[in-house]
Amino acid sequence: MATSSSDSEAGAEGGIEQTEEDFVPDLVNNAQQQRTVDAQIPRLAMDKLSPPTSMQLTGNLADNWKRFKQRFNIYLAASGAGNGDEKLKANILLHVIGEDALDIFNSFQLDEANVTLAELMTKFEEYFVPTQNVTFERYKFFTHDQKQGVPFDQYLAELHTLSKTCEFGTLRDSLVRDRIVCGTADNGLRERLLRETGLTLDKCVSMCRTCLDPRDLNKAIRREHFKLPTREEIMAQFAGAKWFSKLDASSGFWQLRLDEESSKLCTFNTPEGRYRFLRLPYGIRSAPEVYHKTIHMIYEHIPGVETMMDDIIVWGTTREEHDKRLRQVLDKTREVNLKLNKDKCEFGVKTLTFVGDVVSEQGVKPDPKKTSAINNMERPTNKDEVRRFLGMVTYLAKFVPQLATLTTPLRSLLEQKNEWIWSHEQEQSFQKLKEVLTQEPVLKFYDPEKRTRISADASQHGLGAVLLQQHDEQWLPVAYASRALTGAESRYAQIEKELLASMYACERFHQYVYGQTFEVETDHKPLVSIMSKALSDCPVRIQRMLIRLQKYDVHMMYTKGKYMYTADTLSRAVDKDEKEDSGKGAEIQAYVDMILTSLPVTADRTEQIRTETNADETMKELKRTILKGWPENKKECPGKIQDFWNCRAELTVVDDIVLKGSKFVIPTSLRKQMLRKIHEGHLGEVKCKRRARDVMYWPRINPDDSFM
Repeated sequence: MATSSSDSEAGAEGGIEQTEEDFVPDLVNNAQQQRTVDAQIPRLAMDKLSPPTSMQLTGNLADNWKRFKQRFNIYLAASGAGNGDEKLKANILLHVIGEDALDIFNSFQLDEANVTLAELMTKFEEYFVPTQNVTFERYKFFTHDQKQGVPFDQYLAELHTLSKTCEFGTLRDSLVRDRIVCGTADNGLRERLLRETGLTLDKCVSMCRTCLDPRDLNKAIRREHFKLPTREEIMAQFAGAKWFSKLDASSGFWQLRLDEESSKLCTFNTPEGRYRFLRLPYGIRSAPEVYHKTIHMIYEHIPGVETMMDDIIVWGTTREEHDKRLRQVLDKTREVNLKLNKDKCEFGVKTLTFVGDVVSEQGVKPDPKKTSAINNMERPTNKDEVRRFLGMVTYLAKFVPQLATLTTPLRSLLEQKNEWIWSHEQEQSFQKLKEVLTQEPVLKFYDPEKRTRISADASQHGLGAVLLQQHDEQWLPVAYASRALTGAESRYAQIEKELLASMYACERFHQYVYGQTFEVETDHKPLVSIMSKALSDCPVRIQRMLIRLQKYDVHMMYTKGKYMYTADTLSRAVDKDEKEDSGKGAEIQAYVDMILTSLPVTADRTEQIRTETNADETMKELKRTILKGWPENKKECPGKIQDFWNCRAELTVVDDIVLKGSKFVIPTSLRKQMLRKIHEGHLGEVKCKRRARDVMYWPRINPDDSFM
């Protein structure tokens, strides 16, 4: 986003999305490969379709051929001839390509009676698309620098486009990364990237992008209320449907332009000046409703189409009906220039996952993914684990018939007189109770009209979460989730683990809560207060997680741990099939690295702080408490670190150094030395004190700096 004025467009052309017209043929072909075509399925008759216009032999022949080939492939698919005889398809091509192109065919000296479509396509491709000069294409790529005023996302898209014709193969991502480092217009950013070890393309992109903290703006924004369709309303429309397609809009918010007044409200400050978004940014509280309302208005007139946030669903009772509706949707998509995400679109399928359900002609079933955290839960291995599992079950006792009978074999293990023996009886009880937890009436279908809450918890080794909705006075589960912590995450401070659990839960249940107002309950009280702190006062990992949570309208609430049965149990018995998104973990680490490398402290000084921190008894106790978790009250806090009690929510440990927000916490042995070094800059007493407080911290730092 490095442009030079407040009119800079922040990420308007970001990403590497293709327009719908660029990739529809590929999607159609892929869909054809995935399904077995029944000859009896009704198709659109060829005589009801207008053939594509003839191939134009003026202007850019390569582009003209690409467009003609696209229209021809769509025509074959829509007419039903796509799975016909190869010779027939070849003759259709020769019939529609036009007189001038037919003269070109005659020069190929092919056997007209036996030529196949594949042979024709290859010959015309060779004729209309000139051979690429790979050396020249690579020269353009390797000499392409980011120009002043060009947003980073635009520069990234340009590099991706140039790399497509360079035949880089598996080296493509690493070479795009290297070109970003070499070609960025920001010299300071280049230095930070060069200092980074294990720099991947994803990490590089994360470090280059600007993030907006819109919390103050969100307080002043009036919500746009747009009613989402209920599950019952959507599923009622699916009755009799046998064919489905799902379209996903790529970077959807960025496709909506802001008017002048709204754009000025989205102005933000950077060290290089003020910038404003020209398109709808992520993180604005009303953005999901505005986006969904806009998408709904585009397609509401087309029958057999439903929109739900990011997804556009098309269905039909016959293949002919489905294809007709899909064609209308694609035509409308092209008309409004809405870009689609090729990788997330599904065309002409018999089974579709939609808002937590699996939809097919057989009806609607719950998506197995939302109950996998319970189904994959391993059997307890000690009394504490049995006690936690029974606590979760007992919470839902009202909806579990014959609960006492079902739990008797497990409760017998908790009796003092009984030896721990896990027999067939206990295993049968355990499996039956898991089955009860994942079926009605305990497990409920999601209803956008009901109050929604997420319960999230973190243990030393895992994250657990459950999506709940209020039915009368009872909170009942809609979906479960859990996963193990990675090695890096297990070294987070406890408050960071707890926020990581909340972020994981929101992103895992994104399809349910995005665009809705909901609560997240946590048993970690400091997490509630940190949600209202200025971003710069938060620990650096938490800063990045809070930015990622900005797109949700979430209210954090404190609940005592003894009442969070389900989330606590899931965090300790994680679903081993659920994997962490390595790209998101790298994004958090990239943000932390960027903050640290931007501080005005040399590498040698940083290493000195690390060494003295590890030698200081108070700092070692402080690190242990940060990582393990602070006690409930100050009286239980070790005496030597009670001075840090009031700022405990802002403390974290990164690379063996304690940070308060983005400031180094200085051990006692270095404090006077650090102040002298700052004083040697001859900035004057006021500026010296300000600079000291900007980069470092210890309790009562103000009285200590008075000697300067």
